[in-house]
Amino acid sequence: MENVEKLFEMAKNGNLPKDFRDWEICDNSGWDWSIAHEAAFYNHLPKGFNQWEISNNQGWSVAHVAVKHNYLPADFNKWELSNIDGWSVAHEAAKYDHLPKGFNRWEMITFDRWSVAHEAANHGYLPKDFNQWKIKSLSGWSVAHQAAKHNHLPEDFNQWNIKDDNEISVKDIFDLNKKDI
Repeated sequence: MENVEKLFEMAKNGNLPKDFRDWEICDNSGWDWSIAHEAAFYNHLPKGFNQWEISNNQGWSVAHVAVKHNYLPADFNKWELSNIDGWSVAHEAAKYDHLPKGFNRWEMITFDRWSVAHEAANHGYLPKDFNQWKIKSLSGWSVAHQAAKHNHLPEDFNQWNIKDDNEISVKDIFDLNKKDI
């Protein structure tokens, strides 16, 4: 037990040996937090680390931890790694504006069909050239609806008549949002 605590302290401080390979060792918190999770949290994963799929008991991968803190390498390509709810690394990146330039997998969804684009729209992080406004969630709510709800539509937006499953248009949401401001 003492050795595990020491390894976690070393991971936190970036002092693991260069040849360290036991990334899946977990603490006793009940969350299955691994040495790799700890190192990712503090940006102490070694160059060339490739065990991004190591996950805790909720499916929260090392990549989820790293992307939240903007520590993924430029060549990272496992955006589909998901937790038990289908929340992918790409969703986590969209939440914090940590998607790479040129990202094009906006349609990736959670189990309730919440797309990466919905999450980026929620926080105002869609790129200026975004054009997939009709992607819908399970309830029929489009990316455009989500952007309108939070006043994150671009100035040149012109797809006002996109409707959700209840026949509510993006323009309706935009106008309602203006009244609440």
